Amino acid sequence: GGQTALRALLAHGEVYSVAVADCGCHDNRVDKMWWNEQWMGYPVDASAYDAASNVLQARALRDDQRLMLVVGELDENVDPACTLQVAGALQAQEKDFELLMVMGKGHSAADTNYGRRKLLAFFQKHLHLDRQRQARDEGPLQNEPGPSRQWGPAPAAADEDPEKAAVEE
Repeated sequence: GGQTALRALLAHGEVYSVAVADCGCHDNRVDKMWWNEQWMGYPVDASAYDAASNVLQARALRDDQRLMLVVGELDENVDPACTLQVAGALQAQEKDFELLMVMGKGHSAADTNYGRRKLLAFFQKHLHLDRQRQARDEGPLQNEPGPSRQWGPAPAAADEDPEKAAVEE
């Protein structure tokens, strides 16, 4: 998941703008070779590894994209060095991102109480969820068809008198 989340930003930036990469293997040469090669085919030449490496592709992160890297200090599934290598590559390219190391935790570090709280705050900040929640809490959304659809509180209901309602429209 973590490798793919970052890859979505790097390779499909026209679609994805925000991602959390949790404990990703960002270069398949660092992880368990047998795992990756079953998806990459065998034998794998160096160019396939290079093309799939988030470390080597880090320069593709755009300034308008937001990334949080999460790593568990004690991850025994994917070496934490994988995340730290991509963090180093992003820093070398002067890219902005957030790095969260969850101490004393292993793989899927974002799935801890602390990790979930930080993940939620990151998404709220960068997906503007607070504004969406505020609009939702202010009242039902208008459901007008077509490109002129306006989101926000529905207009106040007109008086029950149909003639009066027609005049107000």
